[in-house]
Amino acid sequence: MFKRLNNDALVGVALSLIGLVGIWATFQVNSNVDGGSTARLFPFAGSLALTGFGLIETIKARPWLRETAPVLDESLWRILLLFGVSLVYVWAISRFGYLLSTSVTAVFVFVIFGIRNVLGLATVALICPLVYHLVFFEILGVFPPYGLWFDVLDLFQGG
Repeated sequence: MFKRLNNDALVGVALSLIGLVGIWATFQVNSNVDGGSTARLFPFAGSLALTGFGLIETIKARPWLRETAPVLDESLWRILLLFGVSLVYVWAISRFGYLLSTSVTAVFVFVIFGIRNVLGLATVALICPLVYHLVFFEILGVFPPYGLWFDVLDLFQGG
């Protein structure tokens, strides 16, 4: 019978590949010329960790091949959906800015994981971008990516 990678190995390989793409993408970010930490430091560390955790998950998935592995179960569909959402999110940030893109994406991610309460989703749409904005742009001092077509920050900063 045809053998397939089991789901744990597939998840590990997917995480590793996403992490490697993230590592590559961090080197597309301009480095800081004044010798300080750069905007790529945090994404690079996260991508490196994602790659490492993916490799660990792949190794832990022994035996990698088994006869009865399902092709796609519910968790793998969620991973594929999250990957698709992440690609759209990166595109949306460049067009609509960080706050609006993060707000909409957070709602989709919570729906993928089973949250259906309208009040909860509305709260997520407001709280997630604000908390992330506070942590990354205010506390860590990273410059937010501004949208080419529209950006909510223009409303607050009079841009």
